[in-house]
Amino acid sequence: NAIVDPADDNAAREARNNANVGNGASGKGSWQGKTGRVAQFFSVWRSVVVDWEWEYVDRVALLDDFSRPIARQVTSALVGSTICWQIIIQIAPSVLQAGNGGFMLPLFGHVEYGIFRMVIFRLCAVGHVGIQLCTAHRRRIEQWFRVAHDAARDDRYLVGEILMDYDPSYNNN
Repeated sequence: NAIVDPADDNAAREARNNANVGNGASGKGSWQGKTGRVAQFFSVWRSVVVDWEWEYVDRVALLDDFSRPIARQVTSALVGSTICWQIIIQIAPSVLQAGNGGFMLPLFGHVEYGIFRMVIFRLCAVGHVGIQLCTAHRRRIEQWFRVAHDAARDDRYLVGEILMDYDPSYNNN
């Protein structure tokens, strides 16, 4: 790295951009931190909007690393929730007793169509977002279940500090 004069704003910006290239800021890099995807997005955005420096528009920082993944997840949540909602709304009249502008539900009694549709859509949206979060954090959830299983197994078979009924081949996976 060369020493950059702080008065030369363009050279300082270019040095910062070059320093951020190899540290995981693009591609599968982190979303957080000074060199994360969000910081790069707002850095480019600020350069364009505030400083009117259009030469710093970066397709990768603006679209590929930030906007498209967020738009993909939001679109997936909306489309998935809507499809789930439509399926339930089409099946509900044949399963539930419909009449007088609503459905008769076993625990809630008479529920109007509008309220029923709103609640079903919200439940579908929460369920879909929950599934998205579970798939995004799959490795952490698997690790948590593995640790919980090992703790439960240890509580069941551990007497004092002597491990009873222990199979070493199980732990070598």
